Amino acid sequence: MSINYFDEIFFSHFIKQEDDEVLDICHRHVITILDTIIVWLFFWVILPAFLYYNNSFASQGIIPFIFFETYLFVVYIILIYKIFDWYNDVWIITDKWIIDLDWKFFNKNIIYIDYNDVKWIWVTQNSAWDWILNKWEIEIHTQWEGANFWLNDAANPWAIVWYIQWILEDREKEKKDKDKTFNEKLLSTLRSVVKEHLDKNWFDEEWEKLDEEWKNALEEAKVLNKVLKKKWTIDLRI
Repeated sequence: MSINYFDEIFFSHFIKQEDDEVLDICHRHVITILDTIIVWLFFWVILPAFLYYNNSFASQGIIPFIFFETYLFVVYIILIYKIFDWYNDVWIITDKWIIDLDWKFFNKNIIYIDYNDVKWIWVTQNSAWDWILNKWEIEIHTQWEGANFWLNDAANPWAIVWYIQWILEDREKEKKDKDKTFNEKLLSTLRSVVKEHLDKNWFDEEWEKLDEEWKNALEEAKVLNKVLKKKWTIDLRI
């Protein structure tokens, strides 16, 4: 599923940060709005217009022309609203968030789902008709109880599922790399501390050995000095 230029411009103001990269935009299946348009056009536009312009049931004498045209205009406005309502019921996938957008004329319900809160994604079809049209139900399960998010009648959701899995795997890899780097730094620090400690102990031990040798040599020198001072003692070291 590719992102067209109109989608990119239209939904850009729902992005939290300018550096967020939009990866995919998942709309509801077009059949969900086509059947609404067909039903409304037939029962609320074509059929009333056919009856009115053919003056069936003397409708032109009962309903003034301006009223009928106003009625058609209102129906067209309602259809445009329904199309916008369908178009704005989307999931926006960025590299930082899953944005669940549910647009209404007087209300915009926007939920930003952090990837760290996603536990798993459930994709299902409810009938053979869904299978023929490639229409799916997508549900995101989060770690918060009862906080699951649905996109009904999604068109070809595999691209969006792939993006979510790719980001989750990439974040898990980054986390492992950070943990590995931290462990390596910790191990290196411990090695330095242990080495420093061992080197210090070795120095202390060597100093004690050297100090003991000096003490022994000093004692021997004192003893030798006493012996040499005795009468008739000959120093054979010369």
